[in-house]
Amino acid sequence: MLYQDRKEFIAVLLIVVLSVVIGLLLINQQSELQIIRPETEMLLDKEDFYVSTDKGSIRVGESSWEEIQKLLPGGKMLGMSTIYQSKEGDCLFTFSEDENLLLIMHIEGGDFATARGIKIGDSFDKISQEYGTDCARVIMPQKAEDFDLVYGGENNIVFQIRDNVVKRIVLEKELSLKQ
Repeated sequence: MLYQDRKEFIAVLLIVVLSVVIGLLLINQQSELQIIRPETEMLLDKEDFYVSTDKGSIRVGESSWEEIQKLLPGGKMLGMSTIYQSKEGDCLFTFSEDENLLLIMHIEGGDFATARGIKIGDSFDKISQEYGTDCARVIMPQKAEDFDLVYGGENNIVFQIRDNVVKRIVLEKELSLKQ
């Protein structure tokens, strides 16, 4: 019996060691992201954080959970968190804990458009026309057509580009402290 337990222990230990070695090899083979920063940072206006839908307007940094729930009913809270998912699952909303205001909006589909008219499925060229080129670029070296464009600083808009098409839009706005 002792011999059998020892044999099983060695087998499990061998599997764990092999898993760790393979994991380390895979991590070391991945290329690092390349980040290209703009010469000048584009400052976004308050209105740049307004998103339009056929049901109304969403204001990142201003809209409350109640407003979003009325605008997009039937969604659900994810766990016991401050994240609300639209009924269609094409948009996530993250709210502040205390003020219950929208801080981050992830758009992955639907008819949501930024204040400058960018939607999921639009081209990289359309973003450049509407927002310009003063943005940070995050590029995967092995796949140059897949990158993220980051406009702004503390408050920012991120466009995830895959094969020169917008696949995700993230708007993030910090609450300003009222004095």
